[in-house]
Amino acid sequence: MKQSQMLIPTLEDLPTMDEPHFYVLVRAGYIRQFASGSYCYLPLAHRVIEKIKGIIREELADIGGQEILLPSQQSTEIWQKDPEIYETEKVTEDPFVALLTQDIYSTTQLPLHLFQFQTKLREKSPIRFGWLKSQEYLLQEGRSFHENEGNLEDFFRRYEEVYRRIFARCKIEVREINGNDAAKGIAEAKEFIAVSEIGEETFFYSTESDYAAHKEIAASQYIPKRLHASIGELEKKSAPDADSLIAAADYFEVDYKKAVRAELFLADGRPVMILTRGDHQVNPNKVRKYLQADRFIKISDEKISSYIDADPVTVSPINLPETIELYADHYVKDVTNGMVGANTKHQWFLNVDPKRDFQPKAFGDFRFAEIGEISPDGQGVLALARGIRLSRLFKKTKSTEMKALALNEAEENISFALGSYELDVNHLFAAIVEQYADEEGLHWPDEIAPFAVHLLQFDVADLAQSQLVAELEASLTERGYDVLIDDRKVATDRKSKDADLIGCPLRLSVGEKAAEGIVEITIKHTGAMVEVRKEELFDTLAILSGSEE
Repeated sequence: MKQSQMLIPTLEDLPTMDEPHFYVLVRAGYIRQFASGSYCYLPLAHRVIEKIKGIIREELADIGGQEILLPSQQSTEIWQKDPEIYETEKVTEDPFVALLTQDIYSTTQLPLHLFQFQTKLREKSPIRFGWLKSQEYLLQEGRSFHENEGNLEDFFRRYEEVYRRIFARCKIEVREINGNDAAKGIAEAKEFIAVSEIGEETFFYSTESDYAAHKEIAASQYIPKRLHASIGELEKKSAPDADSLIAAADYFEVDYKKAVRAELFLADGRPVMILTRGDHQVNPNKVRKYLQADRFIKISDEKISSYIDADPVTVSPINLPETIELYADHYVKDVTNGMVGANTKHQWFLNVDPKRDFQPKAFGDFRFAEIGEISPDGQGVLALARGIRLSRLFKKTKSTEMKALALNEAEENISFALGSYELDVNHLFAAIVEQYADEEGLHWPDEIAPFAVHLLQFDVADLAQSQLVAELEASLTERGYDVLIDDRKVATDRKSKDADLIGCPLRLSVGEKAAEGIVEITIKHTGAMVEVRKEELFDTLAILSGSEE
């Protein structure tokens, strides 16, 4: 391909941008902004994305993936079977399931693995993340349908390995984390994250082990404290004008760690009270999962009176009505001579003892983890990092929300076990740039580079150079290399700088020694340069790459 005939609008310089990877891509002629939140992928970027898609297709084919293309706009008719799902917008897998309800009637047709590449639209595109959170993005999404949970489990692990191979072929470093499994019906979630300060995802990780988890589900190790303090007599006191737990603790000069926060929720319609220490926050995701509830919502202050005769600020676990289930975070067990609401406005109980004054049905991990706490595996402490989410996988053991049923061998109606798999191609593209770009330009991994070889002819009017370039192009093409020839009538220095920006793995420069059949080789990743005769080119490339042709 001749560079003079391609749209590669490189730029010598630009004003500094908040997103370094975007800055490089613009300068190198890969991307242009079309409108606010909307971007154009020029020929070089499109070639990279197509190569990434090619890798994904190859790996998914290896586990029986069948590519389809679903409509990007879906009719609301398919949601009429379950209005709740439509209203709550939990619809990521439903188009696939809706399709299967028409054609799958027996478990003998399972397992089935379908996937597609589809352009998606974000409802909101935060300005802070610019191109990384553009309004449109390309998603590889797949679904697998299985007769039972065991079959799904086996395939789910194979899909994890597929994503590992995809990232390995793209030469990108990733962290595997336990994903947010808060949505209805999700049994397990896994995410692959490329660590980056510009990333929109926040996760905890252990400083000394492989443990890593989304901040919404991250856990820490609880170590009970030995309590030696004598317990005081329960007292009820007033804290005038204290309209919060923290304000009341300040008024009574009680350590926040000795204050007990009580909050009311509905778990599938039944009222539950969750207790945490005053300096902690309830994690609704953990509580919902512990209670195995599909819906878990906080009861508003206006509706608390429907479940308990109490002021919303001072709602109390002491003398709790039997209609309300009581659960407490582990750390509440450590409270001695603590403080909790007394149901009446501005009234609080002091010298509270959890063992004496109220009895939770169970203690558990019901709070958000915090930086510096011991990792749940006991190795290292928790630290916080940001990253770009590349992919997400999750398991749903039932698909009854869309009434997707099939007959098993006993002719019984069963619901599918469902696996959902998503890989954000745009995010993968961005993360590769983040890890392989510098101030001079891009350094594409071999398998996804827009061209394998950038062949530079410094003087396009020189006959000897033209002949050598033509000969090299023919030899390279015959051996399977895709070649970009810089045949532009621009200065030598400009060609070299543009080649640095574009970032092809191998550069061949043809200049003044062309008549002698000499070409200069530059390896982009290492910067190594060597001059060789044309007859020695491929033997030299084999040596430089550490392999033999």
